[in-house]
Amino acid sequence: MRLSDYTDILDIEIIRDGEFDTLGNCTDTIDVPYLSFLGKAKFIDKINRSISCIITTADIASQITDTISGLAIAKEPKIEYAKLHNYLSTDERYVGKTFKTIIGANCNISPMALVAENNVIIGDNVTIGPFSVIKERTEIGNNVIIRENCVIGGKTYNYAIPEDGTIIELEDCGKVIIEDDAEICALCHIDNCPLPTEVTRIGKECKIGAKVQVAHGSILGCRVMIPGGTTISGNCNIGNNVFLGPESVISNRIRIGEGAHVSIGAVVTRDVSAHETVSGNFAINHDTFIDNLKKMR
Repeated sequence: MRLSDYTDILDIEIIRDGEFDTLGNCTDTIDVPYLSFLGKAKFIDKINRSISCIITTADIASQITDTISGLAIAKEPKIEYAKLHNYLSTDERYVGKTFKTIIGANCNISPMALVAENNVIIGDNVTIGPFSVIKERTEIGNNVIIRENCVIGGKTYNYAIPEDGTIIELEDCGKVIIEDDAEICALCHIDNCPLPTEVTRIGKECKIGAKVQVAHGSILGCRVMIPGGTTISGNCNIGNNVFLGPESVISNRIRIGEGAHVSIGAVVTRDVSAHETVSGNFAINHDTFIDNLKKMR
């Protein structure tokens, strides 16, 4: 794909034409040449080396080095990027080839569940309860249990808003992977992702209680324990053997280290170290939280 292929749908001025294989954010770790956008100069130093084309503003364009072969300018780079993403969302070069859904041996799938006809892979010995929906671009490992009324691969909350105030909804082109022996209780929503290079992953032996949301691009390690009502925002990274207490909220792009413990109702807005326990809103180290409570008495 080349920048010049899309001048009829994008409001851009090409300074240098270039080729790209996919789209991604400027700080993503992607190993193939890809197109991104840059709306703020402060992110120039964080540009991934795999970026081959970039859409940016006229003010920033002069700071983009020749190592990026493709360069285009736009009044609203993010909007043009979103338009291109949505246009490519039906292009198999971008999202991958369509295939008929594959279901393994000895599965117990309720006749009242809905599994997409295409682009789903289900392993052996999988249980899917009534009224659950398994959407396209989902991979489910062996011995997974998905209880009733879950949505796996559901629509993400991703929008671009131009200056005129209209709302552009980004199409989902990513993937959900649920690894072996995970269990997801009733009424959970596991988001897909906008970009085809993104994955929402539930690791091996994770146990997820009712009414939990795992948002787009979040990665759960092995044996993560999540009682009911917890919200994990987008692009979080949760280590192995982590416990997230009931009704806790994890803000976007948070990293929680291995063996950490998030207390009931905590609102986590910054990274949590391995084996640390945090409590409160906003969450802080649990011992500090208890000390502060004692001082208030």
